[in-house]
Amino acid sequence: MREGSPRWEQINPSAYPHEQDGLREFASYLPDAEPYHVWANVGGPSNPGRAARSERPGEQP
Repeated sequence: MREGSPRWEQINPSAYPHEQDGLREFASYLPDAEPYHVWANVGGPSNPGRAARSERPGEQP
């Protein structure tokens, strides 16, 4: 997937260069075409109310 693709969304961009490099490497293996779409650095609540974060991208299909 090319850098800047509308199919690649970083919800919470990483401040760490090694994480940014890893995500770019991961993206290079994905097709930049339908039906693929990636959401990276997604966060949300966890039990019991602590913040949870995943750097690993979610991928579709």
